[in-house]
Amino acid sequence: YSHPKCADPEARWEWVCYGSAHSKPTPMTAGMPRPAGQALTGAQRDDSQTAPTRRQEAAMEIESLAETLEREHHEVDAGIAAFTAGSPAMDRDRLVRAICALRRHIYLEEEYVFPLLYQADRALVAPLSVMLREHAQLWETLAVLEAEPDARAALAHCRRLTSQLLHHNLKEEKIIYPRTGDLPPAAADRLRAVLATAGLPDGWVCTRARAATPPTTDGAAPH
Repeated sequence: YSHPKCADPEARWEWVCYGSAHSKPTPMTAGMPRPAGQALTGAQRDDSQTAPTRRQEAAMEIESLAETLEREHHEVDAGIAAFTAGSPAMDRDRLVRAICALRRHIYLEEEYVFPLLYQADRALVAPLSVMLREHAQLWETLAVLEAEPDARAALAHCRRLTSQLLHHNLKEEKIIYPRTGDLPPAAADRLRAVLATAGLPDGWVCTRARAATPPTTDGAAPH
């Protein structure tokens, strides 16, 4: 936090993550796109597809909170990778499910994970603010990807999304998620239950994609 070139708290935190001692990840390679002329329709964006399965719920009982959140990252990545590897409609369906799962993941973080962490440690305001800003960037990419009927353009959007996720997930997994282990037992149990059962409410939009909001000064979680 003391780098002289980084006066802004968010910038200082990002410098700590990505200073000279840290190398940024590079985007994964991608293959063939989905069939041309097929945008992701509202019917295909069925968020009920992202409800945890019994196997996932059982896994959550033995995972730490950090492991559960990281597993969701991997599941989203796998769905995107299956699509960019270039397959038939089945892999396109996996992309649709991955998009729904990512939206739900962002919802759970912004409405439950981040507020609990902020309540436990106000010093997390800068990294949490960075995460919220990056969520808005991801949300924008998802909206463009869902509406894109052109196959080549959709593939380019997938590459952009993959690159964004590589950078974003690295920070969450190294800095944010380990702090869930410091939550009080009651808060951790409540969060574990939410991760296992909550779905994405209709019409929910990530915080910073709604409208620009000033920094918080009243003790509320950052928005």
